[in-house]
Amino acid sequence: MHELDDPIARPREPDERVVDTLAQLAAEVVEAPTPRAALRKLPALREALDAFELELVAAALAEGASYAQIGQDLGRTRQSVHRRFNRLVGADGRAPGDRP
Repeated sequence: MHELDDPIARPREPDERVVDTLAQLAAEVVEAPTPRAALRKLPALREALDAFELELVAAALAEGASYAQIGQDLGRTRQSVHRRFNRLVGADGRAPGDRP
């Protein structure tokens, strides 16, 4: 079976609203008239990126990725990823969307 024929191996389709929001916020930072104006816009961009990262990590965990693999993808240690995202896994060790 070719990788693209496997539904699990297919890249996830990004939510267009998320893409548009991230692009708009990034453009506002880049196009700000002064450095201070750009700095005032950065917190909104960071918040949106953090929410997107959380969504991606949850999806990766639901697909069976380990904290070590996610850490490698993010350039972080397994421990730091686990510390930041362990709330995504329930007490039973399952990620959201996992079936019993």
